Amino acid sequence: MRFWNIISIFVLALLLVVPAWAWENSDHEIFDLQAALESSEGKGVTFYSMLNLTKDATAQQIKTAYRKRSVELHPDKHPQNPSAAKRFERLGLINKILRDERKDRYDHFLSTGFPKWRGTGYYYERFRPGLISVIVGVLGLTVLVEHMIKRLNFSRDVGRVSQLRKAALFQAWGPKFFQVLYNAKGAPAVAQEKKLKLQVAFLPELPAGPTPAEVEQGKVDWDALEKEVRKSALTSGGSPARTGEGAPRTVDLLVTRESDGEAIVWLLDPASGEFSELNEEKMLKPTFKESWPLRIVQRFREGKAGQAVEEAAAEGAEAVSKAKESVASSSAVKKSKGGKRR
Repeated sequence: MRFWNIISIFVLALLLVVPAWAWENSDHEIFDLQAALESSEGKGVTFYSMLNLTKDATAQQIKTAYRKRSVELHPDKHPQNPSAAKRFERLGLINKILRDERKDRYDHFLSTGFPKWRGTGYYYERFRPGLISVIVGVLGLTVLVEHMIKRLNFSRDVGRVSQLRKAALFQAWGPKFFQVLYNAKGAPAVAQEKKLKLQVAFLPELPAGPTPAEVEQGKVDWDALEKEVRKSALTSGGSPARTGEGAPRTVDLLVTRESDGEAIVWLLDPASGEFSELNEEKMLKPTFKESWPLRIVQRFREGKAGQAVEEAAAEGAEAVSKAKESVASSSAVKKSKGGKRR
C-alpha cells in the first residue's frame, strides 16, 4: 500500500471519529453548572462533594443527601447572604443531574477532565486522554493493516517466484530437474547455461519437490516425482497474460549450473539489460521497520541530511571562490610592487 493511501485511511478514520467528540446541549449544561460551582464554592468542588458524597453514591444516598443539604442551604436560613438563592438553585440542578441519565456523562467528564470556556466554546486545556488513545489506536491500526497487506503481497510474490523458477528449471532441464538439483542417481547431464523465454501467466503448477532432509534420508521416489512433474506440466497452466499490443507477455531467463552444482535462475531486466537472481528464499520479508510512520521519519532525516550536504557544498563553493579572489588580489599586489622596483 502506498504512503498516501495510508494517510487517506488515517484521515478518513479521524473524520469518522471526530463527530463523536461534539458536545451535546446536556454537556453544556454540565459544563456551565460545574464552572459556576467552582467559581462560587472553590476550585475542585464537585457535584458529589457539594452533597457531601463520593462518586460511588447510590440513588437513594443522593436523594437523602439532597434533602439534608437543601435544609442547610435554604435561603430562609441565610437571609443576609445575597448568593444563598443561587446556591440553593444550583443544588437543585445538581440533584436533577445526578438522578437521571446525565449522571453518566458527568462521571465521564469527572474522570477525563472538564473543558474550559474560551469565548467561542468549550475546549480542553490539554489533550484528552481519550483523544490520545484514539489517535494511537488509529495509527496502530493503519500500521497493522499496511503490514498485513504487505505480508499477503509477499506470500503471493513468493509463490509466483517459486512457480517461475521451477518452470524455468523444467524448461531447461526437463522433468528430471529435481534430480539434477540434488545430484540424485539417474539425473541427466545438463548444459551449464541455457537462455529461455517463458510466458508469465502460462506456467505449469509443478509440485513443491522434496526437502534436503528427505533427499539425504533417501525417502524420495524419483520416478514417481518425475511422473508427477510430467502430469502437472500437461494438466496445469492458465491463459497467457497479454501486453497492450495483444501479444503474450514473456520474460527472458538464464539458467546456470555452477561448479558446485548449485542451480541459479536469472531474470533479465529489459530496462537495464542486466540479470538479477530469481530466488524466493532470498526475498526479504516485510517488517514493522518499514511501516509508514517510520518511513516518514526516515524521509525527514534524509531530507535534513540532504539539506546539510547542500549547505556544506554551498559553503565550500563560497570558500573556494573567496580563496580564488584572495589569490588574484595577492597576485595583483605583487605585480604592482614589482613595477615600482623598476
